[in-house]
Amino acid sequence: MAFRYIYRDAEQTGVNSGLMIPYMPKHFVQVDSQWSIPGQWLLGASATYRTLRYRDDLNLDPIGNGWNFGFTAYWESQNKHHSVHLILDNVLSSKDAGKEPDTHLMARYSYRF
Repeated sequence: MAFRYIYRDAEQTGVNSGLMIPYMPKHFVQVDSQWSIPGQWLLGASATYRTLRYRDDLNLDPIGNGWNFGFTAYWESQNKHHSVHLILDNVLSSKDAGKEPDTHLMARYSYRF
């Protein structure tokens, strides 16, 4: 399990002095956990909270505060030839809390010779 907290009070300088730096929230909290379960499976979950931030340097295009959740599952055969990796990411508590509003799903199968 991992926990991370970042506090930032940096601001832009120059022409946009005093405005927030794009994409940088003042408060960032992340909690991650991974579990190894029988059958060569690894499971993981993460929860990330960000306060208000902006997409642009003029602070006119806000990204709302909120939670972002993600999940991962990974399986590998005993002989290491086959693996499957599934990731569900950007599961938002509020659609305006993320850089993009849509949830992302990725599935990857690999075969190693």
